[in-house]
Amino acid sequence: MPLFLKDLFRSRRFWVAIGGVVVVVLKDRLPFDIPEDRLIELSVLVGSWIVGESLRSSSLKVAA
Repeated sequence: MPLFLKDLFRSRRFWVAIGGVVVVVLKDRLPFDIPEDRLIELSVLVGSWIVGESLRSSSLKVAA
């Protein structure tokens, strides 16, 4: 398996993004009801966390 795929599958950002997409796509089939505005807030929160982690990760590589 290529190194970038191993890194991708070990990445928390990747799995959080996958989880967010699954929740949005399957929102009607989930056993609990998520209001539309809560789903938007959750998506913004997940996206912000991913961007923040990416910026932090890239700044650590530049400083090293």
